[in-house]
Amino acid sequence: MGHRVVVGLDGSPSSRAALRWAEAEAQARHAQLVAVTAWQRGHRGLEAADSLEAQARAAQTAALSQLTEASVPIEANLVEGAPAAVVCSEAAGADLLVVGARGRGGFERLLLGSVSTACVRHARGPVIVVRTPDPQLPTLQVPPRRILVGVDGSDGAATALRWSLAEAHLHGATVHALWVWRDPYEGDLAFELQAPRFHVDHARALAAIEERLEALVSAQRHEAAGVPISTEIVGGVPSEVLCARAAHADLLVVGRRGTGSLTDFLIGSVALACAHHAPGPVAVVPLATTQSPGD
Repeated sequence: MGHRVVVGLDGSPSSRAALRWAEAEAQARHAQLVAVTAWQRGHRGLEAADSLEAQARAAQTAALSQLTEASVPIEANLVEGAPAAVVCSEAAGADLLVVGARGRGGFERLLLGSVSTACVRHARGPVIVVRTPDPQLPTLQVPPRRILVGVDGSDGAATALRWSLAEAHLHGATVHALWVWRDPYEGDLAFELQAPRFHVDHARALAAIEERLEALVSAQRHEAAGVPISTEIVGGVPSEVLCARAAHADLLVVGRRGTGSLTDFLIGSVALACAHHAPGPVAVVPLATTQSPGD
């Protein structure tokens, strides 16, 4: 099938921003850009179906006319069906799926629409969620130059770091691996009053995390191929810290499952919170990802 980058288009500002990002990713990967637009029949009979399909086709054509890289091969697919199901199905086997954070049907108060939420929950490969640039933040950098990746001791974090390094190699970017550590007993007054009895050594716990982080990065250095990588450990609530730091990065990368997720969950709470609340683009990388960017 070859390399493919799939982008969901619906004519919304977020989907146009996603198209711009997907174009850069397709160019870097020497991949085909597949634009997918889904449409659904209304409740007014067959006459309305032709009109709805025509509107979807017009929105897709208008968006694709803004592409700048004529060298990127483009496939435009107009598919009848539920948007989330259509986009996830079309993205099966693709290198990457790119979607806008909010579609045409989203409420302004929602940071993540139903389609993008479904994609980060269920897509089989990496998903990048792109928001319409905030005028109060730096201009959307495409392709990314600064990649922030959230790590912990999970297999999902290792997969996210490996994908981040490969992505950075494609675009000449840097990677900052951030481990946000939260003391499980912080704020537990009953435990803190008895802590001396349990000989809690926070310095020793932090040293253990530093050792695990160094081992995680060392195991992935073969993927770096000269990519500048830095590491940091900070205390706090993981999702809150990652979202705050994402304001100073071009792309935040998180694994779809972390150490706190049950095996039957499709996405961990940290990844979902980041997808919903980070101010800029977020890549959600599932644990089952075996293909790195550009493979």
